[in-house]
Amino acid sequence: MNQRTKLRTLCKTRWSSRADAIETFKNEFPALKTLQADADEKAGQYLAAILRFKFIIALLVTEHILSSTDPLTNLLQKQVNDSLHAVCETRVVIKLCNDERADQYVWDALYDKAVDVSADFDIQPSMPRRAGRQQNRANPDVQTVSDYYRVTLYNVFLDHLVQEMETRILGNEDRYCAQHLLPSKLADLRDNILPTIYAAFAPDLPQTYETFKSEIARWRVRWSMTDIKASRLHDTLQQTCKDLFPCICTSIGVLLTMPPTSATCERSFSGMKRIKNYLQTTMTSDRLSS
Repeated sequence: MNQRTKLRTLCKTRWSSRADAIETFKNEFPALKTLQADADEKAGQYLAAILRFKFIIALLVTEHILSSTDPLTNLLQKQVNDSLHAVCETRVVIKLCNDERADQYVWDALYDKAVDVSADFDIQPSMPRRAGRQQNRANPDVQTVSDYYRVTLYNVFLDHLVQEMETRILGNEDRYCAQHLLPSKLADLRDNILPTIYAAFAPDLPQTYETFKSEIARWRVRWSMTDIKASRLHDTLQQTCKDLFPCICTSIGVLLTMPPTSATCERSFSGMKRIKNYLQTTMTSDRLSS
């Protein structure tokens, strides 16, 4: 027991820590049986709560899916992040999730592993009784235990995860294309993406599309005449004259307000104890979140 890894607590803000915690818990799951044999009352209580097939299959499914998204989570948590690169990596993770959802062998391997873990504790795979009318839980028309958890757990989890990544990351992809306006990335700026950039920032731009194209042409010539090119949005904005390049200045300014990483947001939680100290514990959650 001294050589086993210590269980970790779930972090409310960092998904990478959650993936590590779940992986550790899955690997140390058989150790709970040893703790109960050593007359550990707390381990016995935990065993009574988690020794169910529903819990075991959910644990393995969650660990498998989070392990696929963990590299993307670490990328999004970096303090310096390229939004376009994050979008490309998000597409990779989405395709991986969709491919695994359509691959029956992936689910069969997860289910067989859950059955093997359950067999060590003499747990038989089971599913809730199917009823004609049921509104309080999932009630799909399936015949086997494997199909029940594939429909109600595995597919639902993957669909929700893919939908959230598409909405939160890919939904702003058009605005992220404005990074091509950076002087260091002007070589990758193609004419076919100019309408996309203009449409994404059209409500904030003061000029028409034709004026925007003319401004882009002058922008390219300006930075082709210098060897030192800015590579950061803030530096580019400081070197841009708003009277000469109003559309570009506005686009870069709006893009600067979009958070490319979640690291800053999560660090604010770490400093919450400085704002809400022990003398202010009577403050309710609704007021604190406002």
